[in-house]
Amino acid sequence: MYCNNCGLNISDNARYCPQCGNALDQSSAPSLIIRPFFTPFSVVLSLIPLQIFFTIWGAVVFGIAGFFIIEYLELSINPWTFALVFGIIFFIFTPVTAAYIVLQRYSRTEYRFYPDRLEYEEGFYTGQQKSVGIEYIIEVNLIQGFWKRLFDLGTIVLSTAATGEKSGSPRSGIRIPDVHRPYEAYRAIKHIIEAARSKS
Repeated sequence: MYCNNCGLNISDNARYCPQCGNALDQSSAPSLIIRPFFTPFSVVLSLIPLQIFFTIWGAVVFGIAGFFIIEYLELSINPWTFALVFGIIFFIFTPVTAAYIVLQRYSRTEYRFYPDRLEYEEGFYTGQQKSVGIEYIIEVNLIQGFWKRLFDLGTIVLSTAATGEKSGSPRSGIRIPDVHRPYEAYRAIKHIIEAARSKS
């Protein structure tokens, strides 16, 4: 069982959380809490294609603009200066900005599994709070790419009745990104769903 105040994993028989002192309501405490795990290096590696694209785009666009500015103002600057400077700026700015956005989004994201439902909060600019009955989750999938596997991360996709499939993988549904030790979380979620089905 997990404390619904600080998220500490504690004994199922505990009445108070040993970390924060929160009184535990056995009927309302989540069975499992999952939060996305932020790893800056993993985020940067996954953004390499985007980083290359924006670096080239920034160098070309601002390089062309810089060429006309230099010609118009008759400046004694190398025409390649704007392309080089803005290429470097975009090369650094793209992963830093993306990592910051991911960090902020993950800090506001939490998935709480109860015996009968899943409640989750997610979002960066706009927060969302949703609740889904466990009985509506029809399938659990674990997805691990090459880079994620290196950091022991994975994405768990919960397919609901409205979820379709495309090329053998879920097209929509509830996606829980960057789960640390994903196989443990995957098995725990399966156990909660199977327990709910056995009671119905």
